[in-house]
Amino acid sequence: MVVLDRRAKINLPPKKILWGMLAVLLVMGADVAVSTLQIYDSGNIIRFFTGFMFGWSLPLVLLPLKNLLLFRTGVNSYYLKSKTRWAAWASLGVLFMAAFYFSRAPLFWLWSTLSVLGLVVFAALLLVLLISLFPNCGGRVTRGWMQAGAYLAGFIASLLILSGLSALRIYWF
Repeated sequence: MVVLDRRAKINLPPKKILWGMLAVLLVMGADVAVSTLQIYDSGNIIRFFTGFMFGWSLPLVLLPLKNLLLFRTGVNSYYLKSKTRWAAWASLGVLFMAAFYFSRAPLFWLWSTLSVLGLVVFAALLLVLLISLFPNCGGRVTRGWMQAGAYLAGFIASLLILSGLSALRIYWF
């Protein structure tokens, strides 16, 4: 069973999902604020769960935005429209969270690699979306090989940006 449809859907998820994402984002933000202000240290487990839940649902918003900006056409629908696909998506998320929770120490290298790769792909997608907003570039990205080039450029740029920020962090903290 395919969890995500391959067709370029351009509609955002229903309001229930968006409100749920906003609630998780607010809880995550409150956790960061409380920890930063040293009022209460919630620990890494709560940070992991709030971050994972938000990150797991983020493609449901980013994919339609990418499809709308890059393809300019698409199916007027949203991802995970059927209840079975939604259940498969949610179950897969719970499975990944449980796999991480119960195997984080022995498979630390795997989880670290997946986290860094996910961050680089996310930053690359954001860079491609930003490029597509400019009128001189946006219309040119729609061809297949140009889109692949844009993703590659975004991937390389995000690697450079994240590496630079990581190097700067050594001097700031």
